[in-house]
Amino acid sequence: MLSLVVVVCIMGSATSYYLPTYLLVGEYVVYAVGVSYYILTYSMSTSWLSFSIVVLLAYGVVELLVVVVCIMGSATSYFF
Repeated sequence: MLSLVVVVCIMGSATSYYLPTYLLVGEYVVYAVGVSYYILTYSMSTSWLSFSIVVLLAYGVVELLVVVVCIMGSATSYFF
């Protein structure tokens, strides 16, 4: 448990420097690609449509995890 907290602290303090620009650029790029892919596959078939929705949801979960790790790391770096 302590090693997990240390890893989260190190990851959070490392990502907090790169997070604002990297996350914004990555978010806009992935969402632009996802929306264009969504529009293109909407005319093709519904299976590709559901696949694109799953991909966008998975990216949202990963992005949320990165934000949580950054917040936890920046919070725990004060206590170490």
